[in-house]
Amino acid sequence: MININKGSVKFGTSFVESVKETLGQTYEAVKEAVPVVGQVEEFYAGSEERAQSRLLERGFTPEQIQAADVEKQQYTKTGEATSQFIQDVSDVTNIAPELVQAGAFAAEMVLDARMGGRMTLDTARGAARLMPAEPVQALTVTDPRFIAKGIAEGVAEQPQFAAALAQRDDALTKVRANIARREAQGKPATKYKKELAGKGSTLDYDPDDPIVFEKARYRVYDPLDPERTAHQHHLFAKAQSYPFVEKMEELISLGKADKDDLVNMFSFADMLDVTMGNTRKNMLDAPGRSHIDAAPGSTQFDKSRNIHTLLKEFDLEISGKKVRELVADADNATELMSRFNDYIFESVKPQKAVAQRIVEDFLERHKRSLPKDQLPMFNDLASKLGGRLKR
Repeated sequence: MININKGSVKFGTSFVESVKETLGQTYEAVKEAVPVVGQVEEFYAGSEERAQSRLLERGFTPEQIQAADVEKQQYTKTGEATSQFIQDVSDVTNIAPELVQAGAFAAEMVLDARMGGRMTLDTARGAARLMPAEPVQALTVTDPRFIAKGIAEGVAEQPQFAAALAQRDDALTKVRANIARREAQGKPATKYKKELAGKGSTLDYDPDDPIVFEKARYRVYDPLDPERTAHQHHLFAKAQSYPFVEKMEELISLGKADKDDLVNMFSFADMLDVTMGNTRKNMLDAPGRSHIDAAPGSTQFDKSRNIHTLLKEFDLEISGKKVRELVADADNATELMSRFNDYIFESVKPQKAVAQRIVEDFLERHKRSLPKDQLPMFNDLASKLGGRLKR
């Protein structure tokens, strides 16, 4: 009898090849006698390579993939009880344990599709039994790492979120109508598409975090140019946040996610201190010269050190098209939230830190150039800039 290593499961082509190598000619005989084994071979053969190919396409290095595979083994269903049960079944049936394991996986796959349930090995009772399919929950994210604090099933129906969702839907309906009108006239709709990204990335549910973008009453003066108002820079760029929200809405329309998942996405960003959209928490009041090249009075030095120049230099000025490519094949809310989480830590937080640091550098440099009698006004205006580094 073949002895398998407890706590170790092989996947992909390596799994299929190990079974063939162990059984030799007997493998083909078993495959003919037990058709499900052939299904397993077709399913497993190449799956490892396909998974690695997808990761390489997403920009991961072979070394990163290998490291992830090692870590993944710790979280695979390979407990002592399951391994022992597979061995026990093998002893009774005189079928190689690798094939018992394969048959269990295949049975689960087939029965899931045909019977609306899932086959599981009951290691406590030593039997395989069909478990009824779990009812679909409103909140479909299954990984607790990607669920914001306080979010649970039915959250989208809570008054504060229900009202915010309805307000958002109304705003998007109007913007989309304007886009359709412009396009029907054969005119560019660039302005409205930018508006769609901003309003689509906004969920106005927090009374302490109002919508401030392009609202006159929230504009403040520029400490470097007091006759002008400071620019409003989105710390989580709307062109980058909207593709994630848009993809979640697509999953909702396909019945693969729920509005609870959409609320969770907004709340998750808030929890990680990278609020999306047009609200106060996502807005950095930036002196014009610290923001873009075209700001009046910008010197060549300013143009080489402003926010958008350096974000491009650091490869952090990421287009909406690239973000859409990143999320295109996400097939469920959990997978989308996983990518959202990665994107926040790998791109958004660095962008935010760079932008805030640049504003501080511009303010400090300008302050040193001022005579003492102008410092009180400068300090007052600088203190009113929102979104600055917390001190």
